[in-house]
Order: sequence, then C-alpha cells, then structure tokens
Amino acid sequence: LALQEIDINIVTIGLEKSKINHELVGLEEQALERRLALKNAVRASYLLSQDDVVEILLRSNNLATFFSELQYVDLVQNKIITNIKALEEIKKELAIKKGILEDNDKRLTEIRQKRLVEEQSLGIQIDAKSKIMKDLKLSESEYQKRLSAARTEEQAIANDIATLLRQKPDLPKSNQLLIWPISYRK
Repeated sequence: LALQEIDINIVTIGLEKSKINHELVGLEEQALERRLALKNAVRASYLLSQDDVVEILLRSNNLATFFSELQYVDLVQNKIITNIKALEEIKKELAIKKGILEDNDKRLTEIRQKRLVEEQSLGIQIDAKSKIMKDLKLSESEYQKRLSAARTEEQAIANDIATLLRQKPDLPKSNQLLIWPISYRK
C-alpha cells in the first residue's frame, strides 16, 4: 500500500515536470520572438537615430509627413521598451518555473529514496515472515513426530494392558480392578 502511494507520487511529479517543461518550451519560444522583435526595433531605431529631428523636418515635404515620421520613431521606441519589459517578465517566469522544476526534482529524488527504503523494509519483513513460517513448519513437524510417538506409546501400553488381562484370568469378577503403578502412589 505504501509503495502504491509512492508510485502514485512519482507519476504525479513526473506529470508535473512534463507540464512545466512544456511551459518552459513555450516561454523560451516567446522569449525568442520578443528578442527578434527587439532586434528589429533596435535596428530600426538605429537607422532612425542617424537623423535628428531637424533633418527629419528638412526632409519632410509637409508637416503631416514630419509628424508621421516622429510617430514612427516614438512607436519604435515604445516597441523597444515593451519588448524589454516582456523579456524581463519572461525571464522572471522562467526563473520561477525552473525553481519549481528543481523542487520537483528534489522531491522526486526524496520519494525515490523513500521507495527504496520501503522496498528494503518490505524485504526484511518478508524475510522475517518466511523465517517464522519455516520455524512454524519445523515446530509442526516436531509436533507431528511427538504426537505419532505418543500414539505409538499409547498403543503399546494398551497392548500391554490387554496382554496382562489375558494372563490373569483367575481374578474374581467382582474385583476386576487393575492397579497400575503410578509414581505418586508409591
């Protein structure tokens, strides 16, 4: 029963580890996507940083184009900030999941050690019970031998009594008591 509970715990922890590993893969994929987006945003920001606001103003044909380019620069910077924050959150979540995974590994190791102890304990108990059964079988065989010897002795005594009764036919019928020598009568 204890081994079944331990096996159930081992399977449960194994399933938890599989789930966490799957989540870790998902987080790593998200981190990769965010890194690529950050890389593209940094590249775009670098290209835009080559020009300052005055150059953008001079290059623009009208005010709408100027504000459009300024919004684009702002959008790129916001993407950089958003991707950096997202990467920080993913990093924290990865650290938490890895910590949980390490804890599960420790628990799994402890449970496996506990299982080994239980198996050894059960082995010792089985050996002890086997020894008891062997001793009982030996005791039973000894009892059977003694019982057989006692029955044989009883039969021999009954035969001796019958022989003695046949040898003494001249006893009067009223006094047919047989006095057997018993140690406390002496």
